[in-house]
Amino acid sequence: MITIIRWTLWQRRWSLMWWAIGMVGMIALELGFYPSFRDQAGQLNQVFDQIPAAARSFISDSSDFFSPTGYLASRVFALVLPILFTIFAISLGSSLLGRDERDGTIELLLSRPLSRSKLLAGRALTGLMMLTLLALLGLAAVISLDALVNLHVAPGPVAAAVAMSALLGLSFGTIALLITCMGGPARVASVGIATFLAFAGYILASLESTVHWLVWPARLLPFHYYHPSELLHNAYHWQGPVFMGGVVVIGYLLAWAAFRRRDIGA
Repeated sequence: MITIIRWTLWQRRWSLMWWAIGMVGMIALELGFYPSFRDQAGQLNQVFDQIPAAARSFISDSSDFFSPTGYLASRVFALVLPILFTIFAISLGSSLLGRDERDGTIELLLSRPLSRSKLLAGRALTGLMMLTLLALLGLAAVISLDALVNLHVAPGPVAAAVAMSALLGLSFGTIALLITCMGGPARVASVGIATFLAFAGYILASLESTVHWLVWPARLLPFHYYHPSELLHNAYHWQGPVFMGGVVVIGYLLAWAAFRRRDIGA
């Protein structure tokens, strides 16, 4: 399994590097604009309060958009990191085994003394390591830039928000991995299905505060449990990590069961 992890990491080293560069660049771009807003935060918040609640909910879950914590929550943790982590995890989850099946090399891998369970576990651990590394780089970038632009947000809540955004992405990446392991036509549509669920979850979570009948369907998807502004204010709720962790664990177990039982060519 260690060989699988090392080889997969080596294969994807350039992709991971460019993702890291892009993520750090996006964080720097967002936080670099904060000094321009800081001195006019009061007036800008008054303008922002005039926007309808339904429209504001698509931008942030914070009511104080231009405070240091509100700006960080709305720009970095409501948009940049969850979007990047989700896209990265979905593309990774769909390709950890899907690329080998498309290239016709998975039969060669399984012809060695290597079980399907070990192959899947090795690839899944590699994906988890890559996402964790990206999250650590994102955390380092946010904390470093926080000091440069004088946001003065404590590192602990920032670390919690980064971890939750990475867990959010991981949950959708696991869904993509599960669909890929099911094989057949679903394997080709794994990226599209996982992306649709992520987008639908974001829409439902944004509208549930104004359209109350959307609360129940929103609870079925991870975005309902993702509240970055609360994390940055040291308000922790166990439902979020438990639900997203449950999606990851159950999704992986179902992927393992599906991958073990199906024909590789299917």
